[in-house]
Amino acid sequence: MEESVSHKGKILSARDGIAQVEIISESACSSCHAKGFCSATDQKRKIVDVPCPEGFVPGEDVSVLLRRSMGMKAVLLAYALPLLVVLAVTVSLSYAGLSELTCGLLGIGALVLWYLGVYIFRDKIARGYAFTIEKN
Repeated sequence: MEESVSHKGKILSARDGIAQVEIISESACSSCHAKGFCSATDQKRKIVDVPCPEGFVPGEDVSVLLRRSMGMKAVLLAYALPLLVVLAVTVSLSYAGLSELTCGLLGIGALVLWYLGVYIFRDKIARGYAFTIEKN
């Protein structure tokens, strides 16, 4: 089986084959014994919908798994491809003889269009990411 990334979570609700799982992402220093005295602690709560078979109940501790390749796909969509789009637009317009200001503004405009497209197609993109759930 392909390597996967795992996060511990707690089921908030489970019905119709879908479980809402709360995942708490903690920074490395949040487990430190002195975290109460330090302002560097960072903890974020995320809620994800995960397809699940019967037998999972609210309040149960679980692990949510995502294949590592899916994480790389997310990095590609969120960071690498937008960077390439901005570079391609600004460099090609610069070679076309437009001013630096115009090239920069159009590059930012291309970036806005990229993320608008990701937002518009977010449901279709989300179908490509398959979370799995397992009991702890």
